[in-house]
Amino acid sequence: MKDHSGSPDTKKTNSKKSPLKAIREKCLDCCCYQYSEVRECHITDCPLWPYRMGKSPFHRRNMTEKQKQDAVQRLRGSQLI
Repeated sequence: MKDHSGSPDTKKTNSKKSPLKAIREKCLDCCCYQYSEVRECHITDCPLWPYRMGKSPFHRRNMTEKQKQDAVQRLRGSQLI
C-alpha cells in the first residue's frame, strides 16, 4: 500500500485487529481522534454508529442470580456516603 506521496506505507496492512477495534479506529479517525466526539456522535444514521464505542450493543451478558447479587454488593460498596 502507498500513501499520498507515493512511498510505501509504513503501517502493517495485515495486522490482526478485531472488527470492533477496526470500527472504533474508524470512528476516531472520523472525529479527528477526539474521544469525546466519538461518544457524543450525532450521526445516528451511520452504519457504524452502534459499534462506535468498540463494543457490540447487541451482546448481553447472562448472569446467574449469585453473580447479580455480587455485582449489586460491589456497586453498593463503591458508593461514597
